[in-house]
Amino acid sequence: MNRANRYISLAVILFYSCNDFTSERRYFNRTEENFNTNIKSLEEQNNDNLRRSISLLIMSKNGEIPYTLVEKISDSIISTSLKYNFDPILITTIIYKESEYNPFSVSPKGAVGLMQLIPRYFQDEKINIFDIDTNIDRGTAELSRLRDKYGNYIDMLMAYLGGETLLKNYKKGDIPEETAILMNYYASMILLNYQILSARFRININTETELVFIN
Repeated sequence: MNRANRYISLAVILFYSCNDFTSERRYFNRTEENFNTNIKSLEEQNNDNLRRSISLLIMSKNGEIPYTLVEKISDSIISTSLKYNFDPILITTIIYKESEYNPFSVSPKGAVGLMQLIPRYFQDEKINIFDIDTNIDRGTAELSRLRDKYGNYIDMLMAYLGGETLLKNYKKGDIPEETAILMNYYASMILLNYQILSARFRININTETELVFIN
């Protein structure tokens, strides 16, 4: 064996004796495990960002609500919206129209809470409809039922705001023109505000609302 080959053989022996490839693999695996456990998923990050955005929106519209309640409302909106397959920004927009984020709101007609539920519909249930989670859940569940029944957001909102009987009479032309204009106006305003907020917070806009504009 010539001198060059001896040097090459010695270098190979030294390389393998000084490097433990098993420990290298262990180090890589350990690093990978740390990455997987320390970095939030994209969905978690999106929900955190959305929660902060909704909280800021609530505080900007109603500065009298304690921050602990603001956080409670934001968390409830997100979890309930995901449960019923709604964009949380849409539910946030509807709540602003209904109660301006006041969980203790009572309308002149007796509707209560964030989503302005009618107490007589829940007389047989032992629930507190002023409770934030309960109020948002029951209101969103009703929106989900109306969405499935009518297949579009305009009718869903008209039925939620004015009742299904009023929507039926509206479609038949059996209600005063002023009432019809107000029903359509409130529903359209909610969707328009939803579009604006969706764009602002980079949330996907439901295709059903893309052609809704108010002249």
